[in-house]
Amino acid sequence: MAESSDIPVQSRISVQSQFLRRYATAIWLIYWLSLTVLLHLPKLPRMPIQISKKGLVAHFCSFAILTRLCVYSRTSRGDLTGNYIFKWTGILLLFGAISETLQPLSNRHRDWADFIANASGILTIMCYFYFKHANTSPPAADHQSA
Repeated sequence: MAESSDIPVQSRISVQSQFLRRYATAIWLIYWLSLTVLLHLPKLPRMPIQISKKGLVAHFCSFAILTRLCVYSRTSRGDLTGNYIFKWTGILLLFGAISETLQPLSNRHRDWADFIANASGILTIMCYFYFKHANTSPPAADHQSA
């Protein structure tokens, strides 16, 4: 029997990558559903060790991860476009705004700082991929007549 240490590292990475590519959309949707539920549960007591007092780092990171999974679900099929980036930036910003607006329904408070942290996480990832995509897109063909 081959142990995991007998399998070359590159082979293990390839298997993990194939798994992620195959299930990217499902992973993204499950994460989005989990995030939706967690954002609307009654507020839990804070941990004794905090990165930021208001939880803004958690908001930034959770929406950055959501956005990265959104982009990865598209790039796993190899068809990331500027239109996709703009459309999903709007959808995710709208989701963040609606989530913050609905939080008082579950005994939480609405906070603009939370929305700004959500939007910052979304925009950071989307801007990165937009400019990365713009730099890797093939140049437009010249349409000059000879």
